[in-house]
Amino acid sequence: SDFDINSTSGVVTVASGASLDFETTPSLYLQYEVSSESEKDTAWIEIQLIDVSTYAGMGNALELDGSNDRIIVAHDASLNLNSFTAEAWFKTSQTAGAYKRILIKRAGTGSQNYSLTVHNGKPHVRMDASGGKQAEGTTLVNDGKWHHMAGVHNTSTNELILYVDGVEVAKTTSVPDPLTGSLELSIGGTNGFSDNFEGKIDEIRIWGVAKTAQEIEDNFRIRANAADANLVAYYNFDENSGTSLSDISGNNLTGTLTNMSGSEWTSGPDSLYFEVSETASTGDTVGYVTGWTSFGTLSFTKIGGATSDFDINSTSGAVTVA
Repeated sequence: SDFDINSTSGVVTVASGASLDFETTPSLYLQYEVSSESEKDTAWIEIQLIDVSTYAGMGNALELDGSNDRIIVAHDASLNLNSFTAEAWFKTSQTAGAYKRILIKRAGTGSQNYSLTVHNGKPHVRMDASGGKQAEGTTLVNDGKWHHMAGVHNTSTNELILYVDGVEVAKTTSVPDPLTGSLELSIGGTNGFSDNFEGKIDEIRIWGVAKTAQEIEDNFRIRANAADANLVAYYNFDENSGTSLSDISGNNLTGTLTNMSGSEWTSGPDSLYFEVSETASTGDTVGYVTGWTSFGTLSFTKIGGATSDFDINSTSGAVTVA
């Protein structure tokens, strides 16, 4: 077979005898059912052959209405950052407009420690430091597709860098340390402003360090280690209901859904989507499955695709969290 699912560790690997042909139909589709205690859901796995390895598995998300939906995280001193990395996955078709806020840590009235926004359809990172400092991409991201945005400020190099889907798209130099203050962190909008984000948001991570370009590229599709000491806040948006957004970093910076009923939970980026390099060799790990509970079971059944390119050892099976 070309691919193995290892039921004890939850990884997909290239098996002995693999022959990956990029010129033919390079897809395999699986249907999977996830069950945990009394709850059960059905979704899909797509395995796609490409020339660069990337990984994902993003669970749920929140869908905001662009009117007044937002998530408020009360101020905590740990959210005031000099060097930082702020990341988020988002999906929007919102028409061109002002700064549609994915996340913002306010420093004071009209100022911010850091923010990620969609500005006239383009990705944008901003911070205030003796005036506004920003970096903005040129390619529109309000295309109704999932994108990852990361903003990085490095106090050692005085650079503010913007990444989209793992690639650097803009940089501003000679940037001093940002302003800090005692106002809240907001997701999707902020109190006192009308520029609210319309669309889906997922996987927000705020780090107290400036991630390198290589770290962004290597990890933007991978769930972070929630126990990483450099994580200030980590919101994986994997709740199914309710009006609280959990911070799984262990720092307990819980968000409160504001002007929202708790019915806005929805699916995140393709729940399981493996993109596999043509250069993958026998034994290479080419996909990850994240399990959160020992009660969870993932069952899969092959429903179609190019079996000459991709093969699972059996046409059905189960992956459980050990």
